Amino acid sequence: MNILPSWSDCKGREQGRSGGRPVVLAHRGLLRGRAGQPAAQDPPENSLAAFEQVANAAANGVAGVEVDARLSADGVVVVHHDPQLADGRLLAEVPAADLPPGVPTLRAALAALRGRLVDVEVKASPLELGPESTAALVRAVVACLAETRREVLVRPGPGPVPVPGPVPDPAASWLLSCFWPEALEALGAAAAEADLPLARGWLLRPGLQATALLGRAEALGATWVLPFVEDLDPVAVAAAQEAGFGVMTWTVLPGPALGACLTAGVDGVIADEALAVAAEVRAATEPPSSGLVEPGGLREQSRP
Repeated sequence: MNILPSWSDCKGREQGRSGGRPVVLAHRGLLRGRAGQPAAQDPPENSLAAFEQVANAAANGVAGVEVDARLSADGVVVVHHDPQLADGRLLAEVPAADLPPGVPTLRAALAALRGRLVDVEVKASPLELGPESTAALVRAVVACLAETRREVLVRPGPGPVPVPGPVPDPAASWLLSCFWPEALEALGAAAAEADLPLARGWLLRPGLQATALLGRAEALGATWVLPFVEDLDPVAVAAAQEAGFGVMTWTVLPGPALGACLTAGVDGVIADEALAVAAEVRAATEPPSSGLVEPGGLREQSRP
C-alpha cells in the first residue's frame, strides 16, 4: 500500500536525545545551490524541473520541498518567490498564460512532488498586498489544494481500473506556512470551511523568539513553528516540542548552522544545498558501524 509522508509523523522526534533524524526540505527546490544562486547543476529555483529533481532525491535524504505561492493577474496560484518577474513585471499583473515557462502553477508543482512533503509558504505580506488581495490569495491557495486532493481521492489511478486498497490522503503531506498571523488564521478558517485537514506553520521573522510566541501560535491553530536559523535556541525548541509543536528552522546551510540545528533537536530544516545538508544529517545521526561481521552479512567498513 502507498504510504505518503505525514507532517504529524515528523513531530516529537526528540532528535538530540534519541538519535532521531530531522526531515530535510529543499528551499525552493534547490539541491546544490543557494537561494538566488543556483548551482550550475541545478534547474532554476521554484521551477518544475527543480521539483522533479527533489522528487527523485528521496533516497538521498531530501524529504520534500518548500515552495512560494502567489497569485497571477487572473487568480491562478503560481509558484514564485519575488513579487516581480526577472523582466521586472509585477507577477500579480500578468495572466498565468503569459508567465514565463519557469513559473509553474501550484497545481503542477504538487503533481511533480506527489509523495513528498511540501511546505507551501503563502506570500501574503501586507506590505505587498491589500486586504482584498490577501483574502483572494488565501481562498485561491486553499481551493487549489482542496481540488488537488479531491482529484487524487476520487481518481486514484490512471485508466479504468482503480488502484486497489485505501488511497493515501495527500493533504497529510502538505503544510501551509506564513509569516503573517492574520493570513495564517484566515488560511485555517478557509481550510476548515473546505473540510481540508491541513497542518499550518507560523514562520517567525528574524529576531523573534519562539518561546514568547507559543501561546499566540496555539491561538492561531498552528501546529508548527518555523524560527530563523540564527535565532535558534535549544531551550525554546524544547519548550515548543513539549507544548506539542513541531519545530522546523530556515534557511540552513551545511556546516556549523546545521550542527546547531541538530544540537537543538529540531524536527526539520529548510535547506539550501539540500543534498549536502541531508548527507551531513545522515552522517551525524546514523549509529557508527562496529566493523563486525553480522551473521549472514558482509563486513561493514568503520567510519574514519
